[in-house]
Amino acid sequence: DKISFNAVKRLVLKLEEFKFVVVSSAKNRSPYIVCKYLQELSALFHQFYNLNRVISENNDLTISRLLLVKSFISVMRIALSLISIDAPEKM
Repeated sequence: DKISFNAVKRLVLKLEEFKFVVVSSAKNRSPYIVCKYLQELSALFHQFYNLNRVISENNDLTISRLLLVKSFISVMRIALSLISIDAPEKM
């Protein structure tokens, strides 16, 4: 489905942008850049999660989506720690 593929693509591209966000934020001494990135990343993850079942009958698809979710969690934890916010394990 084209809509869910676009959601995946936008999320992957936003995750890839993280390293540049960190460098820019540090160079400019502007932590709000990380905050803005986190808002955008969260919105894209929300779109992805609403359009895609993470657990699928296709094992390869399930593994790919779980890796994407794991990448999202990893970037969120690192970004939140950069701005001194603790991420809860469960909500």
